[in-house]
Amino acid sequence: MANINLSLAKLPWYGQIGVFVFIALLGAGAFYYFYEMPAQVELATSAQELSAIRGRITRGQTMARQPPAIKKASGKLEALREALKTRPTEASAGGGVGRRCRGGAGDGRKWWRGVPRAYCRGGPVRA
Repeated sequence: MANINLSLAKLPWYGQIGVFVFIALLGAGAFYYFYEMPAQVELATSAQELSAIRGRITRGQTMARQPPAIKKASGKLEALREALKTRPTEASAGGGVGRRCRGGAGDGRKWWRGVPRAYCRGGPVRA
């Protein structure tokens, strides 16, 4: 096996400086690629999360400044819910097309099928 004799002393001064600059650039590139780039991605992700959290906080503070309007709107919705809860459904009240056109509780005959909708009680019926 041949003896390989590597020595910087055999290079001229500008060659020695070039080798040191190359090694320094190689180290800086490795640092940037393996450490700095992942850290930048992590910081960008954290910044997006922080921005989203700040947006939610701002929306919450805006809503907290308007409690009378929210209470008024919720009161209207509660009243509407109560009104809908007490209102009978069409099926239980017998408000279907057959009941409107027949006029009474069904006796099984469906004579109203041939009757134009304009003749039904209460005007035209939308099915």
